[in-house]
Amino acid sequence: MADSSSPTIAPDVPSRIPLEKEQAVPRSRDMSPRAAVVLFFLIPFQMLSAQELQLAVVGDVMLAELVGQTISQGGDPFGDVAGILKQADVAVANLECVVATSGIEEDKPYTFRASPEVLPAVKRHFDVVCLANNHTGDFGHEAFLEQLALLKQRGIPYFGGGKDCGEARTPFMIEAKGMRIALLGYNDFKPRSFEAGPSWPGRWMSKSWRTSRPREAITRQTS
Repeated sequence: MADSSSPTIAPDVPSRIPLEKEQAVPRSRDMSPRAAVVLFFLIPFQMLSAQELQLAVVGDVMLAELVGQTISQGGDPFGDVAGILKQADVAVANLECVVATSGIEEDKPYTFRASPEVLPAVKRHFDVVCLANNHTGDFGHEAFLEQLALLKQRGIPYFGGGKDCGEARTPFMIEAKGMRIALLGYNDFKPRSFEAGPSWPGRWMSKSWRTSRPREAITRQTS
């Protein structure tokens, strides 16, 4: 997690990682605190710069159920990897739930809604979160908009989702050590009904990944 020497991150900017099909496991499955982070990469970038920039990119971070209970009781599900996250210049997480108190549960096998109490733990360990996944819409647009407001209130940047398609496809820009890196988030998992549109909120869907729009979004942000 970045400290006083952390890179400059675009403050107003709210991965395409292929999501696996949900496993057919019982609803009462074990969601131990250590299950919060299921995938971890430490990615060094050097490119044309003489310095190295490290990104810590974790996979699905699901903060509802037992993980959320652990945080509410003062525990830290990221404790085992906190040192690695802190070493990185930028730490990125895929927020695999909606953080809200409102909304109506969607009719789907698994839905995850975490309490806003989890956000200090997110803020402590991560610099930015991705919203392009199949659980951001678990409780509808009302909960999703509440989540956007909560993330902004806590100063947690996001990408891959937004109040409309313009914000959802806006890249998160990292500027540090002579490099500029754009992070984009796309979802390739149903339901497509939660795709962001011109005037409604949601996540950004992968069908746009096959067009020139990602390149156009980066060009707009860097020009």
